[in-house]
Amino acid sequence: MIGIGCERKTGLRRAFHGDTVQSDVVLAATRCAKDQTMEKDIMIDLIRELIDLLSQDAIDVAHIAARIGRVKADPGVPMPLDLLPQSPILNSARLSRYPASGLPYVLTLQPKSAFRPAVAALKAAFGPCSRALTGRGMPVEFVFDPAGSGRRWKVTMIATLVRDAAKDEDSLVSSIALRRDPVTQ
Repeated sequence: MIGIGCERKTGLRRAFHGDTVQSDVVLAATRCAKDQTMEKDIMIDLIRELIDLLSQDAIDVAHIAARIGRVKADPGVPMPLDLLPQSPILNSARLSRYPASGLPYVLTLQPKSAFRPAVAALKAAFGPCSRALTGRGMPVEFVFDPAGSGRRWKVTMIATLVRDAAKDEDSLVSSIALRRDPVTQ
């Protein structure tokens, strides 16, 4: 499977374009490449929307659950709660809270493999990033700081690469954490 909508059988028909003959496989691959770009754009649009939501002042777990999906498991503060994503582009979502207030702290998203953006796509959408220090054997992380900011809250995006991926900007992201920190004056 190349991506959503790209799993159709192409058969052996051919499309004629002037003097050139292209098989359905080539045409389908071209359509699939366009679909893959659109799939990554859908994930980036969702990230933008969530950054805007998380940078607002008066939000709580209910606001985030209304956008992501219902609470699947909540062991209570300080443990993170699991959300059941309603979006077909997400495998899972987890929300950590500030221990003292219970306000949202980190929203971690795991996109389905067809919707995983590359670090380069995130840079194009959200600006420069820096590589975070991680322990030996741990996946590489890139930090976009701040990805969004409100009056009282700023949101930092942390993109974790697929394990064993090349450590460059063309690598795909396995998870995206949106960390909500208070703005200090």
